[in-house]
Amino acid sequence: MNPALSNDEILEQLKTLEKDHPTHRVFNHCMVVRLSLEGYTQREIAKIVGCNPSTVNQILKRFREQGVEGLVPIKQQGRPHFLSSDKENGTMSSLRTI
Repeated sequence: MNPALSNDEILEQLKTLEKDHPTHRVFNHCMVVRLSLEGYTQREIAKIVGCNPSTVNQILKRFREQGVEGLVPIKQQGRPHFLSSDKENGTMSSLRTI
């Protein structure tokens, strides 16, 4: 986070972020930062948002380290596919003929 930014500038960046990434998760992350700027404690924020205080702590830590961009969740890598796409297509076509 850029320490030279005022609360108004941060709030404006949060509004822009919500428009660019209209997901429930980003909205909650922005709300956590807003409530923190208003002076709420992490426990109070957790109750309002409906999450664990450690989650609030993680969100605020990412915000301090990365700024507004840190509030956008990183796409999680999942488990690799069991079948290659060729084998999957072959299996699906075999099943359709049954």
